[in-house]
Parts: sequence; structure tokens; C-alpha cells
Amino acid sequence: MNLGARTDAFKLPAWVAPGRHRSSGFTLIELLISSVLMAGILAAGYLSLRGAISGRDLVESRADTMQRARVAMSLITSDLRAATPLVSDSTGTSDFIGVDRMIGKVEADSIDFATHDYIPRRPHESDFCEVSWFVDKGSDGRMSLWRRRDPKLDSDPLAGGSREEVARSVAGVRFEFYDGWVWYDEWGSSSGAGDFGSGVGLSSYSSGGYGMPEAVRVTLLFASTEEESGNASRSSSHGPMAFQTVARLNLAGRPSMTSVGGESGGMTNQPTAETSQSSSRRR
Repeated sequence: MNLGARTDAFKLPAWVAPGRHRSSGFTLIELLISSVLMAGILAAGYLSLRGAISGRDLVESRADTMQRARVAMSLITSDLRAATPLVSDSTGTSDFIGVDRMIGKVEADSIDFATHDYIPRRPHESDFCEVSWFVDKGSDGRMSLWRRRDPKLDSDPLAGGSREEVARSVAGVRFEFYDGWVWYDEWGSSSGAGDFGSGVGLSSYSSGGYGMPEAVRVTLLFASTEEESGNASRSSSHGPMAFQTVARLNLAGRPSMTSVGGESGGMTNQPTAETSQSSSRRR
């Protein structure tokens, strides 16, 4: 039996031979590579989490803005669909008043009219109510959309009553008026001393509209999330959110209108009585 060959077959490898043990651990290069990989994984996770949180906040804020706009639009259109002429004794106020105005750099149009969209709450009240929609500063210092309502008949249909804040963080309000032919930026006239409650009176105001408009186009602008939080660096990328609708004045009878050719050949819409007078003068 060859014992020498058997002994060589069971000889241990050189790396486990006695006296040549290797200490376990990582080299400096391995530690550096692991640290860089771990930092990259953490950074990617942080960016993903931050993006998800920012997206959630943006969606929630825009959903809240859309809800505010939906409520404001619903109230405005309800009042307009039941609109009726204002009652005025001696102030010379038109049936319906729409003013195109600015507050600083904010478009802040206003409208005054009467509506039957009102539920009587006190004695001697009916469903007739004077209504004003306008823009003014709210309790937080930002522009807000306000509504004034006065269910009591008085000599000045542009004053009195109570006002309520309907929507905050308004970036602009625009009203346009349709007479069946064209859209106007202003409507009606007033010589009264009314006040919207915002410090802007109508001591003397006139426009080219007559009677009651056939429809009103309402445009509401609301500040974006970044503008509300004061982050100007991100607000420029989004801008205000715009909402628009057209409300038809169902209770307003359309006045009799006719077209008269002017000297320049243009078409001018005037009430029938005034048109007949101008025609007789030309003859």
C-alpha cells in the first residue's frame, strides 16, 4: 500500500496552511465604492419621495381651488339666471350695471342687479333682492370675491344690505355682457351715490349698454398654490387658474332693438324709440 500517495491526496491547500491565515474585512477601495452606491440610492429615494409629496400637495391645493371656483360660479350663475331690473325712484340707475375696473394690477370688474334667487328670512321680505358682486381685500389681506345682498327696497339700490366673502385668493374677476349681437366690457349707467362696500362708489358712471343684457360671461382667476404660499420662483411656471362660464338671464326680457347705419356705414344698436327719433332728425 502506497502511504505516500495517500498523504499527498489529503494535503491542505497553501492558503489554509498553518502560519498563513488571512485577516477578514474590506479594503479601503471597497468601502469607498459601497459608500458612493449607498449615497446614490438614498439620493434617488429622497428625490422620488419629495416629488410624490409635492405632487400630492399640488393636487390637493388645486382641488381646493376648483371647489372654491365651483361654489363661486354656482352662486353667481344662480343670481344671474333669476336676474331682474333694479328698482330706482330718482337716482337714475339702470336696470343692470356692469363696471370694468382695476384694483392695482388686478382686474376687478363688478356687477349690480336685482334677483329673485333669494329666500325670505325676515318679516316684510320677498324673493326680490338687490345683489352686487365685486372684488375687495379679505381678512388675510389678499383679494377676495364678495357678494352684497339687500332684500329691502330703498331709494339707493347700490347701497345697504350685508356682504359676505365668497372666495379667497382671487387673482382677477371679469364680466362681459351680451346684447344678442356683440359682447361689451361694461353695461348700464348710474348717477346715484352707491357703494359696493369696497370704497368704490358709482357717483357718476355710464356705459353703452341698455336695459338688461341677454347673457353674462363670467371669468374667475384664482392664484396658484405657489402664489398663495409666496413662492415666487415657482409661481411663474404655473400662473393663475382660470374658470369661465356663460349665464343666460332667463327672467330678463330682451328689449326691442334695431340696426341703424351710421355715417361711417357701421351698425349701431339703440332702443326703438331713440332710433325713430334719430331717423326723423335725418329726414
